[in-house]
Amino acid sequence: MKKFESNYYGLLPIYLADQRFIQDATAEQIEALIAPWLPYATANSFILTGVEPDIEIPTGYTPGWLVINGKIYRSNAFLATVVPAGQQRVWSIEENNIEGGAKIPKRSLTPVETWKEYTAKPILVSTEETEVIPFALPRLSDLITEIQRQTYFTRSGSTANGTYKLQFLQMKDGYVHCTGSLWPAMEKVSDPNVTCDIAVPVPFTLDSDFREGFDFLGQITIFGVDAIPGLPHHEQLNGYKVWVSFAPLVPFSFRISIEEITPYGYSDEHFGAIPVNFILKLA
Repeated sequence: MKKFESNYYGLLPIYLADQRFIQDATAEQIEALIAPWLPYATANSFILTGVEPDIEIPTGYTPGWLVINGKIYRSNAFLATVVPAGQQRVWSIEENNIEGGAKIPKRSLTPVETWKEYTAKPILVSTEETEVIPFALPRLSDLITEIQRQTYFTRSGSTANGTYKLQFLQMKDGYVHCTGSLWPAMEKVSDPNVTCDIAVPVPFTLDSDFREGFDFLGQITIFGVDAIPGLPHHEQLNGYKVWVSFAPLVPFSFRISIEEITPYGYSDEHFGAIPVNFILKLA
């Protein structure tokens, strides 16, 4: 935190550079408070307080405070007139002189305005303009609620390479916890050199940051070998090693590789479930 030390009882003069230091120090701290919310906001802009429809004035909006491009601005009360065809209502920054700030420099007889206020003001512009701050901005309270919300998705279905039944719990900080089971089509993976891809459509895009590791090594449960005499019970049930890797594609894909570890050959009746439990990050 920056601070201008003023406990000298008038023994030191104050210069314009000191005023700039105080002003910049305050702005720096305010911007630090705003920065964490900007990635979640439209055009680095959102409403802090106010700017709501006035219940007493038709088409009126209450005064409030907004963040526009990472800076805080006050908005006065205003009337939202009908938007003509071909135009859009957007936010702009207006410069105003505050009464009492007129000064006459010592080396000039021309007065200058030193008290400035920059406010957010809605204006109408052509719909062809794209580099604008839209009028409909999210509120900070809504951003916080949305960020902290744990959204739960379930996905189940079948593809040519297998069946899936999965749950995706979207957590804070951009992470997703995935649990469930995969049932690969064994005729697709009887050859250890064949990779079985089960594409799972998910409602978000994933990157390659896998909190539990990129590859999942499991062992599939095999059924249908009871007719082979003389096998220990565990060899009847476990016939293949399974590697499941993840691809952050659209749709999200599980890539399954299976290696046969018993000498008793392959049967089309063999099938089983692969457990899925990992954490990954949203793109």
